Amino acid sequence: MSRSMTGYGRAEKTDASRQYVVEVKAVNSRFCEVKTHCPREFLQWDQEIAKTVRRRFHRGRFDVYVQILQEPGQEPSLNLDKIAAKHYYKLCQTLKERLNITEEIRLEHLFQFKDIFVQAKTNQEELWHHVRGVLESALSRLEEMSRAEGAILLEDITKRHGSIVKLLEAIDKIHHKSVQQITSRLQQRIEKLLGDKRLDQERLEQEVALLADRSDITEEIVRLKAHLAKINKILNKQGPVGRELDFVIQELHRETNTIGQKAQDYGLADSVIQIKSEIEKIREQVQNLE
Repeated sequence: MSRSMTGYGRAEKTDASRQYVVEVKAVNSRFCEVKTHCPREFLQWDQEIAKTVRRRFHRGRFDVYVQILQEPGQEPSLNLDKIAAKHYYKLCQTLKERLNITEEIRLEHLFQFKDIFVQAKTNQEELWHHVRGVLESALSRLEEMSRAEGAILLEDITKRHGSIVKLLEAIDKIHHKSVQQITSRLQQRIEKLLGDKRLDQERLEQEVALLADRSDITEEIVRLKAHLAKINKILNKQGPVGRELDFVIQELHRETNTIGQKAQDYGLADSVIQIKSEIEKIREQVQNLE
């Protein structure tokens, strides 16, 4: 079943020292775009996150938010950068000598330089293992929402597809009657204009044939029926159908426009307007399908 391109998924996991939170927001897009929002020290995960999303989704714009939080009560793991501390001490000694400062360099002076204390390096592979699992869970929840909304969209499209089929059947019936009416009206007008005079029957038949040819929509009706059958087939496919449906809808709209231009009957023109309205509503729904 096709999915909607809009949705939201969230998942989290907590171990002894950390909480991992992943949120995924998805909106419409012609392509599969992934934008990650990770802590600065984990920016190298961007490509892996994008690959994970693209393995499960084909279209849409995805914003992936990753948070790694320290659990309350956990002491931050810090190390002393001895090289930086010695360097700062030497600089202080130099400054003291040049400015003739008699005060001794004390430990609290060095504490002013925050970067002599560095956070202990974490195991990146271990962290990514946890984050990837949480990401997969968030994507599964996003997928559930997308499938549910996709089912609603497909139901609406199927309903409107059925309406177009019925309207086209009505147009087909009206068209056959319309040709006969056009011929009759043309003959009546000619007789009224000529009065007692008589127009050559062959010439009359030529004019009627020409007028009938200009208003003939048989080919358009055949193509519309073929497009509608194609749409019905696509709606029953598994997997993404948005792009394929979008193309067929364009063709459907083109043929309907041609019928509207040729229409010389009020009932036929009214049916064309209704079909256009249904097509436009289907087009709006298709824009949301993967």
